[in-house]
Amino acid sequence: MGDYNDEPYAHSLFKNMSATNDRDLVLSEPDYWLYNPYWKTLSARVPFSIDEQQHDFGTCYSKAGNRNTLSAFDQIIFSGDFLSSGPWYLEESATGVVLTDKIRAAIMNNKHCFDHMPVIGYIRKREATHVSV
Repeated sequence: MGDYNDEPYAHSLFKNMSATNDRDLVLSEPDYWLYNPYWKTLSARVPFSIDEQQHDFGTCYSKAGNRNTLSAFDQIIFSGDFLSSGPWYLEESATGVVLTDKIRAAIMNNKHCFDHMPVIGYIRKREATHVSV
């Protein structure tokens, strides 16, 4: 997990790390592929206002103008084991990006070099099922 300085579809993540958003592919070859649920930060297209303009969503905001204003650089990449029926699983609906008013203010404050929003992921342990005979 972390700031990869690349989008989820970048060669470094998709080809070199074998990280994809294709759940079926990961489940079919869990020893080769890793799962990256943060592709959704690219496709959600949830407009929000961080400065005076509306933006598509991302995890990293650039004021410099040397790249896209918002990028999805921050990601948590999971082993395929978290998609299978093992004891631990990824609760994908709880993965996402945190953008509070305090974080937005820190990003827009020119006195700080803060430009990344935190990403979260939730891993849950399956409840043990008891079978009575």
